[in-house]
Parts: sequence; C-alpha cells; structure tokens
Amino acid sequence: MRSFLLADGRASVVVRRLITVTAYAALTALVVAPLPAWIIVATLVDLASHRPGRRWPLLRTLLFFACYLVCELLGVAIATALWLLRPMLGRRRYLRANFRLQVHWGSTLFAAGSRLFSFRARVRGAEHLEPEGPILLMIRHSSMADTVLAVCFVSAPHDIQLRYVLKRPLLLDPCLDIVGNRLPNWFSTHATPRRDRELAAVARLADDLGPRDGVLIYPEGTRFSTTKRTHQLERLARRGAGRDLERASRLRHVLLPRRGGPAALLLRNACSERPADLVFCAHTGFEGSATFGDLRRGALIGRTVEIEFWRVPASELPVATDGGPSGLDVDAAQDRLYDWLCEQWWRVDEFIDRHRGETEPSRSR
Repeated sequence: MRSFLLADGRASVVVRRLITVTAYAALTALVVAPLPAWIIVATLVDLASHRPGRRWPLLRTLLFFACYLVCELLGVAIATALWLLRPMLGRRRYLRANFRLQVHWGSTLFAAGSRLFSFRARVRGAEHLEPEGPILLMIRHSSMADTVLAVCFVSAPHDIQLRYVLKRPLLLDPCLDIVGNRLPNWFSTHATPRRDRELAAVARLADDLGPRDGVLIYPEGTRFSTTKRTHQLERLARRGAGRDLERASRLRHVLLPRRGGPAALLLRNACSERPADLVFCAHTGFEGSATFGDLRRGALIGRTVEIEFWRVPASELPVATDGGPSGLDVDAAQDRLYDWLCEQWWRVDEFIDRHRGETEPSRSR
C-alpha cells in the first residue's frame, strides 16, 4: 500500500491526497478544537515531570504541533485557491505564487518553533547569498527542524527560488506533495532499480537556472545520527571501500556524502554553459530534535543554532569543460568532483566541532 501511495501514477496521486488531506483534517479537528483541554493536560504532565532548564516541553510541543496542523490545512486551502485561479494567473505568476506560498509556510513554521521553543539562530556568511547568479546549495541534515532553514535564510531574504531534492516519503505531507510537485523539485528514492532514472532527474534540476534560482540537495541523503554513522562505517568496511571508509572515519558529526545524486548534480552543473556557484550551509544546534518525541523531551528549548554559509565560485570546481560533456571521462570527472565535495564536507564537520559548545540552552529561557 505504501509503495502504491508513493508512486507517480495519477491514481496513486489522487488516492494519496485524499487519504493525507482527510487524515490531516481529522487530526486537526482532534487537536485544535479541544486545544484548551489538551493545554491543561500538557501543563499538568509538565508540572509532574519538571526538568530543570527544560520548562514546559510537552506544552510547547503541543502548541507547535497544533500550529503545524493549522499551517498544513491553510496551505492546502490556499494551494486549492491558486489552482482555481490558474487560468487567470498564467503559468509564470502561478508558479511564482506557489513559491511564495512555500516560503510563507516554511517561515511561519520556523517562526513558531523559535518562539515556542525559545531558540535563536545566529547566522554567519549571509553575504555569500547576495551576489546574483544561480547556486547549488549543499546543506547538512540533522533534524526535521533544519528542513526549513533554506526557506528562512536563503529564499525569504534573498528571493532565491530553490529546486529541492527531497525524500519520497515526504509526499505524505499534503502541502509538500501538492505545492512541491507544482514547482521543479524532485522526490527521490534510493531504490536500486530506479537508480539511473533518479540520478538523471536530480541532474536535470541544474538545467536552465536563472540568476535568482538554485538547487538544494542534502549530500548525506538522510538525517545524521550516531547509529547511522556506525552503520555507514560497517557498510563501507564490508564493501572493502578503503578510501571512503577512511574519509567517513574522519567525520564525527556528519555522514560521508552519497556519491550518486550529489556527484551527478555537480557534473551536470560543471558541464552547463553557465555553471552555478556552490554554497555550503553548516549548522549545529538542531541535534537531538529529529522527531516530535525529541521535542517532547525538550532537546531544542533555549538553544542557539549556529549557522554558517560559504560560497565557492564555479570557476574553482575541479572540472573544466567547453560547455558540454563530449570528450569528458564522466567517471573520472565525477570522482574528482566527489573528492572535492568531501573536502568541503570536512569543513562542515569542523564547523560543528568548533561551535557545538555554543549551542547549549540558556537556563533563563
């Protein structure tokens, strides 16, 4: 059933959206309508299980969950209105309106989270997002909270329309499903039989980028955890991938980037007539908030999230072409680009190592 719901066919899309929108509407009714009663229950539970420095974790999580559900239903309603207005808007304005909806949705969730959990973000290197020109944005992935970082600190302030590489299970979120499929994004699966199709689709996102466009990919392909790091090291050891095992062993706070999607995207970009610059985003402070359960335990309360951007001009990429892949050894070129990406990823790891001590919660919050 799950594979059917996540498929691309029209029947799958219709059934999926009927189920997810109905489920979210029912859940919203169960949470939001009796919210005062839920607030009393959450308050009593928090009083009974008080944790120093992590005040009211269940109450905060409840209010954020209610906000998330309301944002989902409002997003679906606005997306439906835009669909009805599409003939009057025209294609360009229709896509632009969906982009603005995406920005407002993500910004609202981030603002609600920062207020309810009393965390703040400290950003370095925002000036690297100001020069006009397309970008490829490589960002680490440690929690569900960091999925809206790019919306808040890239798209909203700099009006950069990003094309996302997202995991296919996110199609079960109705807003991401409906609006995300109207915009030039790709919902990826790591299924081996679809590998060539997946890599080609990811690479095509780098085509025809305008001066205020970009592509976002999470090179690790999944959220970091110490368990996943251990599994990655074990998998590389079983495969006898000595060089990659050595690289992964050096990384303590991030996973070794995947080879497929990131390398395919970098090569397609390097071979384009107007290659995009690379922008990297390192951050720390969201660790331990991967799920609503983590939020319930108060892991995010009072933290400072440290964020840094840096930009690498396209001219510094280790592949020089004449604007096309003819005569290019694709495998060798992808290997060079992957080696270069790993060097940048060590910088991400070092940033986390330097700044993770600055993210600890303030006891006054």
